[in-house]
Amino acid sequence: MKKKKFSQKLFHLFTYIAMYEVFSIFKMFPLSSYRFLSVLLGNFGYYTMRKTRKRIISNLKIAFGNEKTDEEMKRLAKKILIEIILNSMETIYLTLVSKKELLKLVEIDGEEKLHNCLKEKKGAVAVCAHLGNFPLMQARLTIAGFPVKAIIKDSNNPYLARFWHKTRNKMGIPFISKWDIKNAVLQSQHFLKQGEIVCFYLDQHAGNGVKAKMFGKDVFVPRGAATFSRKNRCPVIGLFPYRKKGNRHKIIVEGPYNLKITENPNQDIIENSCFFIKRVEHFVRMYPDQWFSWLHRRFR
Repeated sequence: MKKKKFSQKLFHLFTYIAMYEVFSIFKMFPLSSYRFLSVLLGNFGYYTMRKTRKRIISNLKIAFGNEKTDEEMKRLAKKILIEIILNSMETIYLTLVSKKELLKLVEIDGEEKLHNCLKEKKGAVAVCAHLGNFPLMQARLTIAGFPVKAIIKDSNNPYLARFWHKTRNKMGIPFISKWDIKNAVLQSQHFLKQGEIVCFYLDQHAGNGVKAKMFGKDVFVPRGAATFSRKNRCPVIGLFPYRKKGNRHKIIVEGPYNLKITENPNQDIIENSCFFIKRVEHFVRMYPDQWFSWLHRRFR
């Protein structure tokens, strides 16, 4: 057991050092070169990371079935790895740029909806997905003056967790750590009562979540967004970022959504959660190469 723990710790340390060194080198390159570099690394990863490639393609087959050919799914798997690498590189790079430059990179479609939600002073729940450059979305909204907090589950690698923690701080991204669930619940409740926006990422597996359909398959969706919105009677919006051409980004703001509110709270939470994951699916279908969660076992 001790030997296994030591091996795992060594692996985590090696992974962190390798990633840190690689991204330190990339900081010396201009942002305009990142697409080319990410294509090289994405293709390299596709052919060398067999387990990752297999998982992505397996998820794509489950989701799209006969909608795409095997060749289309292989090409899409490459694009997914390229986008993940590009987003990571870009996030590190953006710790070096000014707030003014960052504002220019990201357009918000529906900004008035955010302002209207905040006018009610009830706070707002935001339905989000690991789509596009989602850390950049959080930074952009914060710089624009929106009181946004994201609930984040850190990496199992403690070195990478600390690295991304520092990176988020450099980008000015306020967040709520999910490691301490009880504290995360208390913080979320506090921020909503303060009239702030709390972002719930609903696109990864939640064993104790609501059973819902995504791509026609059963998945388990976190209850948090539906539970907190019902308890606090606050509006729910959708925040979905995606990458445009030329290293530009757009955030789509949806809502406020019409929610199910009856005398049966459990049924309301189930129905609202099912609706939320349908909105996530809509944007994943639009930008399948930009969804980070193909890396995970989303369909079980």
